[in-house]
Amino acid sequence: MQFVSAEEKAQLEKKRQDLYKLQIEVQERIRKAAALGDLSENAEYHFAKEENRSVQRELAELEAKLKNVAVVSNENVPDDMVFLGHTVKLLDLDDESETVAARGETGLPSPMAALPSGAAFGSLVHGVLEESDPEAPDLRSELAAHTRTQLQWWPVGVAAEELADAPLPSPLTPLGAAASGLRLVDIPMRDRLCELDFEFPLTGGDRAETARPDVHLHDLAPLLAAHLPADDPLAPYAGLLSGALGEQSLRGYLSGSIDVVLRVPGRPADPHGHRYVVVDYKTNLLGETGVPVTSADYGHEEMAAAMLHSHYPLQALLYSVVLHRYLRWRLPSYAPEEHLGGVLYLFLRGMCGPDTPVADGHVAGVFDWSPPAALVTDLSDLLEGRA
Repeated sequence: MQFVSAEEKAQLEKKRQDLYKLQIEVQERIRKAAALGDLSENAEYHFAKEENRSVQRELAELEAKLKNVAVVSNENVPDDMVFLGHTVKLLDLDDESETVAARGETGLPSPMAALPSGAAFGSLVHGVLEESDPEAPDLRSELAAHTRTQLQWWPVGVAAEELADAPLPSPLTPLGAAASGLRLVDIPMRDRLCELDFEFPLTGGDRAETARPDVHLHDLAPLLAAHLPADDPLAPYAGLLSGALGEQSLRGYLSGSIDVVLRVPGRPADPHGHRYVVVDYKTNLLGETGVPVTSADYGHEEMAAAMLHSHYPLQALLYSVVLHRYLRWRLPSYAPEEHLGGVLYLFLRGMCGPDTPVADGHVAGVFDWSPPAALVTDLSDLLEGRA
């Protein structure tokens, strides 16, 4: 349960109404763009579809948050008592200075703390990071130029000058062991595969002679239980694949795109080889409503909870299957155990640059997960109808 003031709850409800209005507008744009025909090169249609997915995800997160809030009031609380929602000052008896008491674990201020949330902002930041050249002589100018460009597609009510420095810390944040300690700025465009589009049939697709209608989403649960150790942060996801969600049939076609695949140095035993890492950018706003966002809101446990809540483990596994099939097709010496490098979900609001805190080997804002190669290949077989 999260405790909020009446004003904070009203702000959340207003945001929900705004999102519903935005969803209607986006769906109308999709309808108009689709009416033009030839969707293969219809940029407006694809932009609108992506924005619609982002709005739906944000609405789902907001609805879940509203179900878990309780309004507290400080009315009629005596002045000599501390109650929920109070900010207190501590008096240092040595020098009589006053400081505001810390609430919870400290962390670095988020570089995006004062910026809006929502689907449009997420798409804007994603576009900036995708298009910017990490080898540009002046990275800040490079990011600022692409910010101005992306604002034409994704207006967020904030001037380009106010956004100029917001994307800068994330490329300068270490990505941890999964990326061999590199930062985004260290990985050139030649070692990136941006927007890897995919489409493949699920258990036979629409071919009656090969389709398997008996395969459902809950069939992933035994695979997770078999391959993930009990202490894996995403192991609990197997328990979420039940009810109406789990009954969904894995039939038809799956299409989408991966934000970026990074080619990074191989393991120490193979210094001349490479690993390939799936990366997904997230601008989710974690932490308490009304409290300034810091890197402490994006610790490994907090991000794992957000991953489970939003069903990101399923997305991460499907992306891993896509990468597995792509490398199997394009890499002659492909070996899943050697070349699959796991996934990085980059919660950009928690990535604060070179000094981003690291706890137990995990960088704040960087959710690293390495599903076993056998889990990825077994899931690929299941989706092909061969398991």
